[in-house]
Amino acid sequence: MNLFQFVFLLFISWSLYKVIIKIRIGQLSIRESLFWISAWVFGGIVISYPGISVKISDLFGISRGVDLVIYSSIIFLYYISYKIYLKIDSLQRKIKELSTKIAIKEKD
Repeated sequence: MNLFQFVFLLFISWSLYKVIIKIRIGQLSIRESLFWISAWVFGGIVISYPGISVKISDLFGISRGVDLVIYSSIIFLYYISYKIYLKIDSLQRKIKELSTKIAIKEKD
């Protein structure tokens, strides 16, 4: 095990610990919990056994495993950004609706 693997496996262990804490205090749904646990465990497997990323990348016709990891990370970040955008947009609409109701109520 090299230093990179050691450091990132520590980070993944810490992240899994944080997910478990969020589950216990009820801040994550079962769906979210399964997603994050799966993502961290998969990341840990790929870091522990880098040859797996090469085999998976071959299935997709990508020449190097690191390219697959980078492409997947970019797609994942776009997905997360889109989810955050939708959540912020929803919250903005709710705030506007609430502030309108409060303004009307105070006017009366």
